[in-house]
Amino acid sequence: LPALLGPQEVVDIVGSLCAAWQASIKKQKREHQDAMEALVSEVTTAREKDSPEVWRLLEEIDEKETEVTEQMQRRAELQELLAAMEEELSSTRKDLKASQQRADQWRRLKDEKERELFAQIRKREDAEREASFLRQSAWLADRTARENVALKKQLQKAEATAASRAAGALP
Repeated sequence: LPALLGPQEVVDIVGSLCAAWQASIKKQKREHQDAMEALVSEVTTAREKDSPEVWRLLEEIDEKETEVTEQMQRRAELQELLAAMEEELSSTRKDLKASQQRADQWRRLKDEKERELFAQIRKREDAEREASFLRQSAWLADRTARENVALKKQLQKAEATAASRAAGALP
């Protein structure tokens, strides 16, 4: 079935269904042709005899023709059903392809958003490290300033003590 595309298993199943169907129809047609030929032969023989058997055979021929017509009608109905199924299969394939494209599009969008999120996480972590560094630097600067103030006070006391000793030592 060159027009039928899709999953290979489905194509194989539909192909084997069609092949089996065609073989069955050919077999039935041969059987009906053989039966018709047999009936025609019997009719010819009966005509030669000109008996009531001719009428019975003609009725049988009519019944067989009706049966063949019904089977041909059923075949047409099955072909229409097959065409509808192929159309539905095609539609389903199109829907599947559209769904796959949407899924791919969502996947790409998700990947992009993840990259943006990871970039934001890295920026936040960098900012947190810098803030921690600045807090440590501020703490050290504050500690150093306090030590400087304490040392200046000690220096002033030492200078004052040295000045008072130097003043007390001068006569």
